[in-house]
Amino acid sequence: DTNSIVADPLFVDAANDDYRFTPESPVWKLGFERIPVDDIGLYEDPLRASPVPPPDPRKMPLGDVIEEYPIPGWVPPKVREVEVKIPQAATEVSIDGVISPGEWGGADPTKALRMETDYAGKSVQYPSRVWVCHDGTELFVGFRNDVDPTKPLSATSNWGRDDALEVAIQDVSKTPPGHVIVLRGFPNGHWECSMAGGAPSALIRKITDTAEFAAQKKDAGHWEAEWRLPLAAVDIPPPRPAAEPKLRFNATCFKACTREWSMWVPTGGNSYRVEKAGVI
Repeated sequence: DTNSIVADPLFVDAANDDYRFTPESPVWKLGFERIPVDDIGLYEDPLRASPVPPPDPRKMPLGDVIEEYPIPGWVPPKVREVEVKIPQAATEVSIDGVISPGEWGGADPTKALRMETDYAGKSVQYPSRVWVCHDGTELFVGFRNDVDPTKPLSATSNWGRDDALEVAIQDVSKTPPGHVIVLRGFPNGHWECSMAGGAPSALIRKITDTAEFAAQKKDAGHWEAEWRLPLAAVDIPPPRPAAEPKLRFNATCFKACTREWSMWVPTGGNSYRVEKAGVI
């Protein structure tokens, strides 16, 4: 800048970490004041619990630093392993946005996947529950979402701003694993197959043409939704004895009233990071 000087600062002995300025240094012309380095650092005092240690003669090496890994004694945090066996539907599931007990095995909340924490594992104020079942050729996912009864649900369909829910699925029963399928739905009935998981556009169009979604407002403090996803649309083989598909799975609901993301398995980030989620 305008008042800078490009010159050697003339340290006393930079090679030995003595960065005091010599009397001839150009910094004095800029108005620098001498730093009282002799008075900086530890000093003897009656209140000290121990004597001042001698200076450490070691210096940081200029070459590459070789780190030892894993660190001796370091124990990685325990990863939550979640694997759930999904039942076969006893009756036909009608996609009308209502979790009917007759269609969802009694809609027993104890048999639902609980969504009581956010992406970081912190408890949410308004939890959700999700039921998952199949009929041999189609996968069904049903949500029941608690929300603030004093606030209306969103009427528009903006992900991350309006009330919404998400299902993320990846077939890992084959090599290589299938694409991550991300389905997003809203209380107004709009839904979409997102590209967030990296699925190709041709697959997204196929899912959009064959899958089905519906949502309904249950009462002032709840709304429900249902999905039907044909397994053939995502190249998932139908379940057979001794050959059950293995799917990485996660479910998320965004609560616009509290700006919370309730998630089945906390991923520490995006819910469609199914490699950090559970398995059905």
